[in-house]
Amino acid sequence: NERANKYDSFLDYNLDYPSHRQYHQIISSLKPNKKVLSLGCGGGREVRFLIKRGHNVTAVDFAEEMIKSSKKIEPNARYICKDVMDYIKEDNEQFDYIIGLFSLIDYLDTKKKREDFAKGIIKFLKQDGKIIFTGHVGFTSWKEIIRALISPLIALSKIDRDFVFGDEYSKRESGWTKTHIYNKKEIKRLFRDCNILIQKMPHFQTEIIITKKNEI
Repeated sequence: NERANKYDSFLDYNLDYPSHRQYHQIISSLKPNKKVLSLGCGGGREVRFLIKRGHNVTAVDFAEEMIKSSKKIEPNARYICKDVMDYIKEDNEQFDYIIGLFSLIDYLDTKKKREDFAKGIIKFLKQDGKIIFTGHVGFTSWKEIIRALISPLIALSKIDRDFVFGDEYSKRESGWTKTHIYNKKEIKRLFRDCNILIQKMPHFQTEIIITKKNEI
């Protein structure tokens, strides 16, 4: 509930924050009145802005408190409380846009999850549609480099047999959280049958835009 309440305090994007400006800019760039899949939709700000722009929104989040918060803020969307990995295995609806902001892909914490996600998410995209993720591609700070150096030791203590280069452990309120920092070669390998645009954003994150190649 604390997490949801934290999101309640940001009902709209505060453009004084660099990260808010980035996400506001991304959603503003979508053509209006489209069918949008919001993965890791969060507490309501993202869905609310999408609905304001006339989109038909399906919002997915594994956290029940986030879904409840988002429904309260913006009831005019279709909500699914489910882990993203489970959702892509069980559904097959297609969308004009698929967005996963707030470092969604960083939390795919094993190589198999990343491969299964990349393979599975494409079937949800219309032929002329677009997938937009934000995440970490390459190290952007000394803190990340230091975490990368100590993370193998933490993985060893946790007997994490799935640990690979790029995985990082960071201390959160709930304990150690494992995330992944990508490199460009890895992104291109995961989505090798697609067109990919990778562009750095201010404030440490990278925007990854994926489209289907034209059918012959």
